[in-house]
Amino acid sequence: MIVGSNSLTVLAAEARKQMENSKHHQRKSVDSFLSLGGTLSEAKSLCAHGEWGAWLKSAEVNERTAQRAMRLHKLGLKSDTVSGLGGIKSSLTHFQHAQLPNEGEALLAIIEDEGEPCVAVWKEGKGHHVIYVDPYSKDAHYKFSKRPILTEMGVWVSVWHLLDYRFSEIGFGTAADLGATDWIEELIELHPHARRAAA
Repeated sequence: MIVGSNSLTVLAAEARKQMENSKHHQRKSVDSFLSLGGTLSEAKSLCAHGEWGAWLKSAEVNERTAQRAMRLHKLGLKSDTVSGLGGIKSSLTHFQHAQLPNEGEALLAIIEDEGEPCVAVWKEGKGHHVIYVDPYSKDAHYKFSKRPILTEMGVWVSVWHLLDYRFSEIGFGTAADLGATDWIEELIELHPHARRAAA
């Protein structure tokens, strides 16, 4: 059978329609997963100690799926970002090192191709502080959270904003032996203009 240009035109239209449907279903799937994460996070906060496992069973959600959905939800990511990073699994892999630090630790977030720490996050009391320094600016441009940020999502939204939502370029590392004060002092040594932010 010879395929004519008419057939190719029809097939191209069909392929475009199928691609659009595929994108639509993927976006809806990601939206549903992120919404699930929000629902599960709320439910977990309402469960008494020891009730979470039983509640998950009653909701017919397995533990691993719950952890993954809540993880993406707490990162404050939008469905377009998750889709742009290659979907749910790829996003979870990309952000696997994006864990809020414990007391006495600091998390460093960098724009990988620039290779310089740009954002540091550390724990103080019940919240976390975020400091940003642009090491390439003449004036050592910085931003600093004066009060601790109390929610995990709030911390991540601050980090994403400070790094211009360049999600695919962001890499993470921890400075496990670095206390918050030591990190600030080291930052001040590297970038004296940050002293005003640390005061």
